[in-house]
Amino acid sequence: QGPVRFDWVFTLADATDDETNPTIPWPSTRNQINAGTVTISGWEPQQDGQCGTKNFDPLVLPKGILATEDPILRARSAAYAESFRRRATETLLGEKASFDTEQGATHDAN
Repeated sequence: QGPVRFDWVFTLADATDDETNPTIPWPSTRNQINAGTVTISGWEPQQDGQCGTKNFDPLVLPKGILATEDPILRARSAAYAESFRRRATETLLGEKASFDTEQGATHDAN
């Protein structure tokens, strides 16, 4: 099998588009820009991979790019941070760590 490729396409909003509600599709007539092609030519196992110590935060943006007030986007930042915290705790305590989400505590599942 060869590499997987997909176009990175940006759809440009106009003044009437709701940028805070991702459940409302924008009209297909909006201008689009193809920013390039992403090519994935290999993979790495999740366990012990290079990304294990990284936390993706969709609100860490480059200068000139601003986040919308989309509440889903805002919730993702906290959810991804919690996921990273849990993965990091599992690494430190071992695979059998479990989580008490109400207390924010961890304990051995055995």
